Amino acid sequence: MPKFDLIIFDLDGTLVDSSLDLANSTNQMLSEFDLPLHSVEKIKSFIGNGAKKLIERSLPKDSEISVEKALNRFQEVYKEKCLENTNFFPQVRETILQISGIPLGVLSNKPDKFTKEIIRSLGLFDNFDFVYGADYFGLLKPNPELIEKIKGDAKNILYVGDSIVDLTFAQNSKVSSCIVTYGLGNLEEIRKLEPDFLIDDFEELLKILDL
Repeated sequence: MPKFDLIIFDLDGTLVDSSLDLANSTNQMLSEFDLPLHSVEKIKSFIGNGAKKLIERSLPKDSEISVEKALNRFQEVYKEKCLENTNFFPQVRETILQISGIPLGVLSNKPDKFTKEIIRSLGLFDNFDFVYGADYFGLLKPNPELIEKIKGDAKNILYVGDSIVDLTFAQNSKVSSCIVTYGLGNLEEIRKLEPDFLIDDFEELLKILDL
């Protein structure tokens, strides 16, 4: 019997490296509104709590541009740029293809249309039993209500992510947690919260699953 009967993955920073496309889209929006730009590393620190929070963090505190206006323009730009540089991290594709007999899903704080588009365009959409973005349920991680909406009959669930948001979500939801160290999260803070598993390479997931 498999150790887990459902594995759920975060998207940005876990399955895919989307930081450059997110940064370029954010900076194009800021440039169009004559607002200060940010480095890619700075924008990486804004990612994880959904698109609206990304834009809130990107705007100057005294900005006359509303979050809603900036967010709308960002999404228009990102629609065109979301696959320019985004790709799976090393060994993600190969590892997903090796997992059999266990339902797999994606749950992201990214807007649903972009979450689905990225997974579909990168060729693994059919390997997942579900792919959900933030607005599909109208809830954001770390809200544990999300697990109740997607777990079905699963009893032993593993959530794989890269950030404090992901780890808090898993712990709030009382499911096992696996955090990748190559993503966007603050590893010092993550270690303090003691995830069940911490992996440096995605393929290490196979050892956790005894595959």
